[in-house]
Amino acid sequence: MSQPKFPKSWRRVLFVALLVAVLGASGWLVLRPQKPEPVYQGKTLSTWMEQYYRMGDESAYRNKNAGAPPPTNSAALREEAAIALREIGTNAIPYYLKLAATRISPMQMQIMYNKVFSKVSWRTPWLGTACYRWATEFSENPQKALLGFQLLGPAAKSTVPDLIHLMQTSDSRNSRRSAAYALSFIGPAAKDAVPALVQNFKDPYEMVRDATVTALFAIAQDHDTYRWRPECAAVMVPALSQLLSDTNTDVLRVVFMLSDLQGEARPAVPALMPFLNDTNVQISSATQNAIKSIDPEAAAKAGIR
Repeated sequence: MSQPKFPKSWRRVLFVALLVAVLGASGWLVLRPQKPEPVYQGKTLSTWMEQYYRMGDESAYRNKNAGAPPPTNSAALREEAAIALREIGTNAIPYYLKLAATRISPMQMQIMYNKVFSKVSWRTPWLGTACYRWATEFSENPQKALLGFQLLGPAAKSTVPDLIHLMQTSDSRNSRRSAAYALSFIGPAAKDAVPALVQNFKDPYEMVRDATVTALFAIAQDHDTYRWRPECAAVMVPALSQLLSDTNTDVLRVVFMLSDLQGEARPAVPALMPFLNDTNVQISSATQNAIKSIDPEAAAKAGIR
């Protein structure tokens, strides 16, 4: 006698429900605290971070609360959470590093971009909504890490080696971006990260390269005098010059960075010269301007006006 079969629609629902349970358990295993979470005024660190994040981003609040608008006192609630997170201070660093390292799985990407969500939501709206909310919230972890490191600032100096490692080894562009921005919040105390940051100009994702520019300015430039710190410029210029010979490099950004370094970048002028005739008009034009900014004498000899 043949065994009874579930209707196709129910088989799909059961499959997705099982998948959500498995992925949810995986997420818990990744993010569970190895030690008890720090507590302030009776609330855990993760609870305070959730409050700080949701009250500062209306769309994030609506995603979590079925489209409802944030409370009218959201600014006060966010400030309350900020005070709590500052009080917890560097005890939160292990948690922030875990958030920054969160990897979004291919299934979560499919859910967020409706490839799975659309198949189940029309038959089981509650399940589709739950899947989407779960995947989206998991993707928010790197952003929460950024907020935490922003509050810590230079006090997070001890994390520089961990952030460099994350930036160099993670296969998640969100994590690499988060690591670069976290280094920017640490500022000059993160100068040991400059060599690794420069290599990010080969990263295939613009969001990572954008974060890298921000980090280099925050770390390597003196914001009182707007001059480059000599110890940082001495590392950046030869590294940037070498990148110009790598086909994976975002040449335009490197040219702009050398231009911003001005006279400090004189040793890079020979590496820039070939790009005066680049077929990309943006690159050739930016190179002309860079050489004029870096070394007017060399520009005149090259016939650059």
